[in-house]
Amino acid sequence: ALVICSGEPFEVAHHALLLTFGADAIFPYLAYEALLHLRDEGKAPGKEGKPDVEMCAYYKKSVGKGLLKIMAKMGVSTLRSYKGAQIVDAIGLGRDVVDMCFSGIASNLAGHNFEALAGRTLSVHERGIK
Repeated sequence: ALVICSGEPFEVAHHALLLTFGADAIFPYLAYEALLHLRDEGKAPGKEGKPDVEMCAYYKKSVGKGLLKIMAKMGVSTLRSYKGAQIVDAIGLGRDVVDMCFSGIASNLAGHNFEALAGRTLSVHERGIK
């Protein structure tokens, strides 16, 4: 089983990409933390005082509904058919990245190479430790 524990996935599309590349489970800890922070700051209308577990359940339900919508648009009826299928195009990644990390995936629009990806990773890290 491939379990993803990352702060990067927070949108439904992120979850969909991880699943289509074979993830069995996703733990988006930063999305959960952000959700709880919004609740604590009073920026989640109607969710004041809700327990952490319930807040995370709202997020999981929303992501699940979003995944079903994506799969329905693609004509995929089960998660088993979607998981690991790699039915995506690499948009915004350079050919060197696609060839090394995503073999078999189409990439018609070039983009970031490894150097640019490393720069982004370092800038996110710097912001996180300040």
